[in-house]
Amino acid sequence: NEGVCAPMIVDSVPAPVRSLANDAKDLCNGAFTYRVFVALLVGLFFGLSSLSAIVRSFTFVCSVSSLSRGIRAIPHESLLRRARNKVAALIAATLHPERRFVLAIDDTLVRKFGASPENSYWFDHSSGKASKGRNYLCFVVLDILTGHAYPVDAVLLRGTKHADYRPRIEILKERLLVLKAAGFGDLTLVADAWFSDKKLFEWLDEQGFDFEIEIRSNRKLTYLDKKNLGSVGEKGKMVYPSASDVALALKRNTAFSG
Repeated sequence: NEGVCAPMIVDSVPAPVRSLANDAKDLCNGAFTYRVFVALLVGLFFGLSSLSAIVRSFTFVCSVSSLSRGIRAIPHESLLRRARNKVAALIAATLHPERRFVLAIDDTLVRKFGASPENSYWFDHSSGKASKGRNYLCFVVLDILTGHAYPVDAVLLRGTKHADYRPRIEILKERLLVLKAAGFGDLTLVADAWFSDKKLFEWLDEQGFDFEIEIRSNRKLTYLDKKNLGSVGEKGKMVYPSASDVALALKRNTAFSG
């Protein structure tokens, strides 16, 4: 199964590809059709190792605009389900998959400024300020051996003022159970400190998920490898160190749980 890649879901033709394809239509005369030309550009844009699959997928399309419309016409959930099934089959056929693959979780903000109720303000920690757009909770299987990434799920998060708003952790739990049923339950979950939540950790333990999630540096730690970290402070009150204080005393490659 080395080198086998799951299909990439393309929601629309990227703007740079659209512009280049429209400016270079003359290159299509005789050599290959315009739709194949667009497919090749999309493949190059995403840096795919093999372009044959994307060419076969997109040769039915007659123009850049119809490519975008055609892909949007396919139910998003159907695309995700097909991708999940292919990635699950790849993992099932791999020796020791729990050591080779991890399930990475993160959210990504797509900036949009229209009046649509789907658009709302979110804190963008990459820029350190609030930005208007659509926030997606994404689940990606990472192959540690090859570096390949396989998107297996994505959910649009609603802003707090939206009629269909639901807390992110609630949606995360729901989608994790779907992925568990699809065959991804044995993979280690990895996420950054934005998912650092004690109740989530307890739920993951109850559901049998293995996970490695960063915790914020100011979190208080009570135990480390079953050792009580508390000390008696002023007026007999128990004092616990922060995660950053504990980390300073650890070797760089130290692994611990709890």
